[in-house]
Amino acid sequence: MAGLISDETLELVDKISVISLAERLGYRMKRAGTWLQIECPNCGDSKCYIGNRKGYFVCYDGGGCGAKGYIKDFFAWHTYHEEFNAKKHLRNTVLTIAEIMGVVVKFQDGSTKLPDPNVKAFNPADIPEYIPVEPQPVEVCDRTYRRFLSLCPIYEDHLNEWKTKRKYTDKQIKIYNLRSFPRTAAEAQKIIQTLLSEGYTLERVPGFTQILKYGTDPENDANWIWGFVAHQSYRYFLPVRDDQGYIARLRVATTNPKKKYMWFSSDPLVTENSARRNGAPSGAPINVVVPERFLSIWEPGVELTDFYSFDMVVVTEGEHKSNISANIIGKYPVIGIPGVGNFKDVLRTLIKWGCKKVAIAFDMDSFLKEATEGNSGVGKNEKVFVQLVKFSKELLSASGIEVVLWAWNTTDGKGLDDILLAHKAPIEIDLRTSKRTCLVIS
Repeated sequence: MAGLISDETLELVDKISVISLAERLGYRMKRAGTWLQIECPNCGDSKCYIGNRKGYFVCYDGGGCGAKGYIKDFFAWHTYHEEFNAKKHLRNTVLTIAEIMGVVVKFQDGSTKLPDPNVKAFNPADIPEYIPVEPQPVEVCDRTYRRFLSLCPIYEDHLNEWKTKRKYTDKQIKIYNLRSFPRTAAEAQKIIQTLLSEGYTLERVPGFTQILKYGTDPENDANWIWGFVAHQSYRYFLPVRDDQGYIARLRVATTNPKKKYMWFSSDPLVTENSARRNGAPSGAPINVVVPERFLSIWEPGVELTDFYSFDMVVVTEGEHKSNISANIIGKYPVIGIPGVGNFKDVLRTLIKWGCKKVAIAFDMDSFLKEATEGNSGVGKNEKVFVQLVKFSKELLSASGIEVVLWAWNTTDGKGLDDILLAHKAPIEIDLRTSKRTCLVIS
């Protein structure tokens, strides 16, 4: 008998989708939205679903027979009709799955077990493709989001933060549609019922979704309740506008220090404890911000260049930074990127506008490559730096666009909004000539 199975083989088996294994075991599947409906490997009922994004399956028969999980779980329910137990089932489960999928088993003692040459070998590239859900057109999303935000509360602690820490005025809070995330289920359901009664579209508007009542039959439409994706860490909304003034998506500020901002998104899924449908992913679009005097007259669907003349754009990161910086600078739009890797949409927008000059104004810690006090110089900042270099090269290669970097002393502030609020101005560095200019921002 060969020795222990190698970690490499264990990891490879875990990469195999439930869908791939089920197909080879002879299960028939049919598509149900973005899920696959399949006969349960335990009870045989048809009310078993696989979420084809992660390959997680759950049986909902009679409130659920207990069958759920990933590939080893599926095999255990299929073979033993009981929950996977590593002590009892691991070796035989892995060896049998490998045999079915044509995988070479490597053991820790260096020996191997070759599959039947007549069995098609599993290739990680064969993992079933995720079928994305297409969100509603931006015009539909904008209409729903505007009414939704008008129904959301403004809590005093959030209002204080916006006015004291972020330095928004009352007028700006209103114009930028800042709103709190409802804290109670009663508030949330009241908002949902109002939207439904007034005829607003929720289906495939990112953030909104139908949630299956726990332990109920998913084939009964009455068991699906409209709501929106929520988490106890969610604090307030930050609307994200496109280049035609539509509120295209919503960002959510959170209490999570590792993920301070998240997208209001509702990709259909099946998990151990819940299922949702008729939602849509948010994606990660750029945020086009103009000074409040222009935003107050910007009608959704109107091209920005139809009423606002400019030849320069500032590119920075984050919604707050974009909003605040655009108002203090006052001369030209600011594009906020939710992560510097999303620069291709920026380039397309700049070319569309016929932009002649771009200022890159990312947080100064993005340029730290050496360790400093309180900053290791590795990890996120290093990755951001690499992406910034790539973004700059893309801009420099674009015909006719002058590219400059706005830089400042980190003791004056981390982000562009920090130095502008402190009445400081950045230094402008031309990336083609290295010429430096001290800016004056009134």
